[in-house]
Amino acid sequence: MHHGHHHHHHAVTISTESKVHLKSHHGKFLCAEPSGKVVADRSDCKEWETWTMRTTNGRATFQSAHGKYLCAEPSGKLVADRSSPSDWEHFHVVHQGAH
Repeated sequence: MHHGHHHHHHAVTISTESKVHLKSHHGKFLCAEPSGKVVADRSDCKEWETWTMRTTNGRATFQSAHGKYLCAEPSGKLVADRSSPSDWEHFHVVHQGAH
């Protein structure tokens, strides 16, 4: 007697978390100040220059040392003052080849 098998397919969410430093083309690190202001003018990596990057299905969020999320506003300005991530707080990570 042959018994049929039911196959269940589940969507797989791949999520990772890591501590990162974001360095500009000019060699300076992105910093989140307590006010939520974001600057890229730091020469050293300390607590405020450390971000928790969480990636899920190719999209990433960056949480500052102050617990707030990096946000790209429509004007192009970056701030780190959001309590939870929504669309504006998600970034696509693009890997570049060696030059």
